[in-house]
Amino acid sequence: MSPRIKRLPLVMFYCREKSKNPYEGKRYTEKVGPLSKGLAEEKLSIKRTEIIRGEWKPKKVQISFDKFKEQYLEFSLANEKPGTAKRDVVSLGPLQKFFGVRSLSEINPFMIEKYKQKGRKMA
Repeated sequence: MSPRIKRLPLVMFYCREKSKNPYEGKRYTEKVGPLSKGLAEEKLSIKRTEIIRGEWKPKKVQISFDKFKEQYLEFSLANEKPGTAKRDVVSLGPLQKFFGVRSLSEINPFMIEKYKQKGRKMA
């Protein structure tokens, strides 16, 4: 599959490379910067070789569920209607108890399903 180079409004190019094996499930996206399309393609070819060699790894942002909850509630209280913000505070309480201090990258679909099953049993 050929790489996709997309031009966005601020003259920034984002390079996206899908894996040739669709079951591998990896997609690499990187902001290249304000370059011409030719330079963006050249930089993409360099990144592709780094990916193949295993020299380049995407940056992982480690944020705990607790910190995410604080940031989200701060946003919600500032931007949502008061009733919605209050519901967000109430809804995030049981989630906090279940997920604790795990990082968001540790929370997977199976854990979410376990949380939903727990909620159904309590209802």
